[in-house]
Amino acid sequence: MNKLHPLRGERGQVLIQFAVIFLGLLAFVALTIEAGNLYGVRRQLQNAADAGALAAARELCLNHSEQEAVAKAKII
Repeated sequence: MNKLHPLRGERGQVLIQFAVIFLGLLAFVALTIEAGNLYGVRRQLQNAADAGALAAARELCLNHSEQEAVAKAKII
């Protein structure tokens, strides 16, 4: 009975392999999206820190007031 269809017991193997590969691919896509999001947030935080430093430096150059420079840096 099995001599006519020797591969009958291996039906569905491709579906299992596809599911495993698809899950791995989905994990890599999620990791890529998350890494891109982290780099975007890091860039925004760096821009905010740079703006605060520039505001403090401007205040020091124009008014020579350390307290005002610190206050300007904290606001931004």
